[in-house]
Amino acid sequence: MSAGRVGGFIGTVLDVTEFRTAASSLAERERLLWSLLDVPEAERQLLCYECHDGLIQ
Repeated sequence: MSAGRVGGFIGTVLDVTEFRTAASSLAERERLLWSLLDVPEAERQLLCYECHDGLIQ
C-alpha cells in the first residue's frame, strides 16, 4: 500500500425499514390516544366500553 492511498475499508449496513414502520405505527397510535383524551367523558366511556367489549368478546 502506497502512502496516502486507501487500502480498503470496513463498514456496516443496517436495514431500518422495520424500525421506521414500527415507529410510524406507534406515532399514529399515540396521536389516536391523545385525541381520545380530548373527547368528552361520556363519549370516552362509551368508546372504552366498546373497545373493551370488542376485545373480550
